[in-house]
Amino acid sequence: MKKSRLPLLAGAAGLCILSVSASLPALAAPAPNAAPAAPTVESVQISGDRAVLDIAGTAGNITKIAAPDGKVLGVKMIGARGHVQVPVATTADAEIPINVTQSSTTGTSDEATTLIAPAPVIDTVWSGDEGAVVKIDKKYGTVKIYDADGAFVGQRVGTESKATVLSLPLTSDATHFTAVRSQGFFSSTPTEFVVSPQHQALAPLSVERIPSQPSYLRVTGQPGAQVHIDADKGGLGWTSVLLGESGSAVISAADIAFDVEHTVYQEVRNDKSAVQQFTVPSI
Repeated sequence: MKKSRLPLLAGAAGLCILSVSASLPALAAPAPNAAPAAPTVESVQISGDRAVLDIAGTAGNITKIAAPDGKVLGVKMIGARGHVQVPVATTADAEIPINVTQSSTTGTSDEATTLIAPAPVIDTVWSGDEGAVVKIDKKYGTVKIYDADGAFVGQRVGTESKATVLSLPLTSDATHFTAVRSQGFFSSTPTEFVVSPQHQALAPLSVERIPSQPSYLRVTGQPGAQVHIDADKGGLGWTSVLLGESGSAVISAADIAFDVEHTVYQEVRNDKSAVQQFTVPSI
């Protein structure tokens, strides 16, 4: 507490005003300026050797993207809406996280760490005797799958809008696999998963003309299966089509002879359906 003294003043009647004590509040010490919170990397899109990170933070702050060794990959100011897209050139350093910070006049935030390539999410959608079909989540990048011995067994190129399916070979027991997603030069951490034979039957197979588009045929069957059709037209021999996640695909009717009996079957690795017959009537 500080003591304040008032001066002695002569009153009109010859009285004096004595000094009095007044209590004044102590001034609080200024709070230290806090560094901003770590930014959030909301999405990463990669095309070739360029990556674009969508970062949420505080408007007006400067966000910096750096490799773990401190090499700066990109710097940009966060916009008025609290978001910024920062393009960076990818490097040859696979399976290395990227560190993102934001800075203001009060300091620099902690690092928000993100892997450029998110690990793939794998789900089994069908399992037969010697083959299986797995679904790979919706993400940009190429997912490659290897068996327990490290042998490559297949890959799919994914997007943010559509999941993909892939057939895998099975043994008589549970089969172990590893999946890795790559985006440009960056790779994800591996996803390990196991698929067991479930002895399921393949979905029914059909080939039909599309009523609203008579120049095309719709092939429907097991998602992830390869369908083989005896075209029997102009020496074309067999034609084949891969069924996606929906279990259907569209082919041109011009590739199939009309009013002729054809054979068709589908397979997932070594699991094959019975051969069926169908006829496409002429228009």
